[in-house]
Amino acid sequence: MTAIPDRLSPTRHLVTEIPGPRSLELMARRQRAVPSGVGTTLPVFV
Repeated sequence: MTAIPDRLSPTRHLVTEIPGPRSLELMARRQRAVPSGVGTTLPVFV
Protein backbone atom coordinates (compact mmCIF):
# COMPACT_ATOMS: atom_id res chain seq x y z
CA MET A 1 0.00 0.00 0.00
CA THR A 2 1.33 3.45 -0.92
CA ALA A 3 1.00 6.46 1.36
CA ILE A 4 -0.87 9.40 -0.14
CA PRO A 5 0.79 12.76 0.59
CA ASP A 6 -1.30 15.22 2.58
CA ARG A 7 -1.67 18.47 0.64
CA LEU A 8 -4.23 20.23 2.82
CA SER A 9 -3.15 23.09 5.01
CA PRO A 10 -3.67 22.40 8.74
CA THR A 11 -4.65 26.01 9.43
CA ARG A 12 -8.15 27.46 9.68
CA HIS A 13 -9.16 31.00 8.78
CA LEU A 14 -12.29 32.04 10.69
CA VAL A 15 -14.25 34.80 8.99
CA THR A 16 -17.17 35.03 11.42
CA GLU A 17 -17.55 34.27 15.10
CA ILE A 18 -18.69 30.82 16.22
CA PRO A 19 -21.58 30.08 16.07
CA GLY A 20 -21.99 32.02 12.86
CA PRO A 21 -24.75 34.53 12.16
CA ARG A 22 -26.83 32.07 10.14
CA SER A 23 -26.69 29.47 12.92
CA LEU A 24 -27.84 32.10 15.42
CA GLU A 25 -30.77 32.98 13.14
CA LEU A 26 -31.75 29.33 12.77
CA MET A 27 -31.55 28.69 16.52
CA ALA A 28 -33.73 31.74 17.24
CA ARG A 29 -36.24 30.51 14.67
CA ARG A 30 -36.21 27.05 16.21
CA GLN A 31 -36.79 28.46 19.71
CA ARG A 32 -39.83 30.38 18.43
CA ALA A 33 -41.29 27.42 16.53
CA VAL A 34 -40.54 24.35 18.66
CA PRO A 35 -42.04 23.84 22.15
CA SER A 36 -39.58 24.25 25.03
CA GLY A 37 -40.17 20.63 26.09
CA VAL A 38 -38.24 19.46 23.02
CA GLY A 39 -34.56 19.64 23.91
CA THR A 40 -31.52 20.37 21.80
CA THR A 41 -28.67 17.90 22.11
CA LEU A 42 -26.26 19.59 19.74
CA PRO A 43 -27.15 23.06 18.42
CA VAL A 44 -25.48 22.63 15.03
CA PHE A 45 -26.86 23.52 11.61
CA VAL A 46 -25.23 22.19 8.44
